[in-house]
Amino acid sequence: SCDRCPHGNGASWCNGECEWRDNACVRSSKLDHIHPDYFRITERYAFQPVMNQNREYVNVILVRSPYRDEDDEHLYNFYKDDILFLGISSYESFPLKSPNPYSHKYDSEYYLNMFPGFLHNM
Repeated sequence: SCDRCPHGNGASWCNGECEWRDNACVRSSKLDHIHPDYFRITERYAFQPVMNQNREYVNVILVRSPYRDEDDEHLYNFYKDDILFLGISSYESFPLKSPNPYSHKYDSEYYLNMFPGFLHNM
């Protein structure tokens, strides 16, 4: 079982991302449709994982803020043909310019045209 995970984290830690098979903690077969690097990408702040109504991960990642560095942009460009990336307006006014004068400055047009769609939480 996952409570015997060699990392000592136990079943509650893996959140369905792994399972105990052949005496080893391995990636869950429930995630076969998800890109193998999905969870590595969503560890970064700009990228948010997506679940369906059954609490199953789908091969979609939401971009919720401007990229924090070149690594974020590199990840997007590298995986954009394998994973559906959509923008989501959840960081201040992202993708529009922030009304906060102390916020990070970014080109809103750049992000508006980057993704095939945007989810707006207005």
